[in-house]
Amino acid sequence: MRKVKWHFFVLALIFLGVVGFRLFFSLQVEGFTGDDAYATLRQLDFISENYSTMGYDELGYGGRALLVSPLFYFFLAFMKFFASDFLVFKVLPEVLMGLVVVVVFFITYEMTKNNTAALFASLISGFIPLVVETTLNSISIYSLFLLLFLLLFYFLIKIIQGGSAYVDWFVFLSFLLPLLHPAAFIFILSLVFYGVLMVSESIKVKTITKELAFFSIFLVLLVEFIIFKEAFLEHGFSLIQYNLPSRVIENYFVDFSLFSLLYSVGIVSFILGSMGIYIGFFKSKNQNVFLFIGIILAVLLLLLFKFIDFFNGLLFLGIAFSILAGFSLKYIYAYFARTKIPNVRLGFNVVLLLAIFFLGIVPSYAVGQEVVNNGVAQEEIVALQSLEAFSGGAVLADIEEGNLVNYYSGKKTMLDSNFLLVDNPNFIVREAKLIFLGASEALTKERLEENGIKYVYFSFRTRERYNVNSFLYGREECVEVLSENEKYQLFRIEC
Repeated sequence: MRKVKWHFFVLALIFLGVVGFRLFFSLQVEGFTGDDAYATLRQLDFISENYSTMGYDELGYGGRALLVSPLFYFFLAFMKFFASDFLVFKVLPEVLMGLVVVVVFFITYEMTKNNTAALFASLISGFIPLVVETTLNSISIYSLFLLLFLLLFYFLIKIIQGGSAYVDWFVFLSFLLPLLHPAAFIFILSLVFYGVLMVSESIKVKTITKELAFFSIFLVLLVEFIIFKEAFLEHGFSLIQYNLPSRVIENYFVDFSLFSLLYSVGIVSFILGSMGIYIGFFKSKNQNVFLFIGIILAVLLLLLFKFIDFFNGLLFLGIAFSILAGFSLKYIYAYFARTKIPNVRLGFNVVLLLAIFFLGIVPSYAVGQEVVNNGVAQEEIVALQSLEAFSGGAVLADIEEGNLVNYYSGKKTMLDSNFLLVDNPNFIVREAKLIFLGASEALTKERLEENGIKYVYFSFRTRERYNVNSFLYGREECVEVLSENEKYQLFRIEC
């Protein structure tokens, strides 16, 4: 009993360490990082006034219909009844990401029955560089989605082991998952690959497992079709790519490479996780390992055909590899026990801790600093709020700043990062790029007039994206500088 309590104490330290690490960075900046955070804030403002999600956005793209999975927004709105905005938006998402490492511990323990291996898996999962980059200080929907996603696999493992008491929980979460995010498709595709792997190895699948898998696949497809029915009818198969224009796909759906995987997932996680795949598939034929190999195969397939954002896809790979890393540690420790070399396990654990620190925590720290640098500072908020004093006209801002401008200025924007139900997004993105580059004064003026653009927000992010130093319109007398801050330039077009 004392040993179990000791391991729970270490797990609590890991949880607090992960949450503290993330809060250390997120509390350094006034605003948030990424346009999705401000899309969430706009939804919550709408829910507080209308008690429903925003179905029509009057500001994005000059007005367009919106389709969203509602559960995350209602969850945050509910939490606002009990806590301040600071706790709900800054602290709660980081706590949820801390709980993810707790679930990783329990999953790994069920697979290995080894507390030390489970603790290492938990520690690795808390400091995956790409997970930090994608979810830190962003009110990320993945903070809740990953938690429920992993809980589903935990309950499925318990059911496979004979725990029928977890069936109701599995069914309940199968209903909630598609209400959170369309990434629920990864879950059902993982189950498909799990079934294929089981059949290929001639391993019998329990009846209850098959029934739950078929039920959850049908339920997820049904719920997603109900939510995104209009988008299915309008975009067809391209809905899988969220109707993203080709120019955006070129930037976001980057080519997959081993180097990008190693850096994003972490070298320790990748090496030990790969060992776990080999041991689980070729040696032990472990059914639980097949579940997480199914996740990896599902994500790799979606990445191959560019049906999922590269960075979001690696979120799932990173978590899956960290769990499989814990599985491989069980066999490494068993090998050490057979060698009977004194203190070899202790020495290995020390080396592993150092490797996690230098190859996981240190890169995550560097990524955290980058997230803070790209966050919205108080000066940027003040600059955008100054637009409220002007009437009429739309704002041209970069793709990743559309909702940010909407939220603080209350003005329409030419584009943002949500392309669902947008007509001809390729043309809009191309027009915005040409305006920012300002190659021709006459054509730039024509494009500004056609899109009703009266203001241009030219932040340091835009300069980096388009590799230009300033907004080039032509005659200086036609441009009034509203903000001379070098990082947050704001212009008003007067002629």
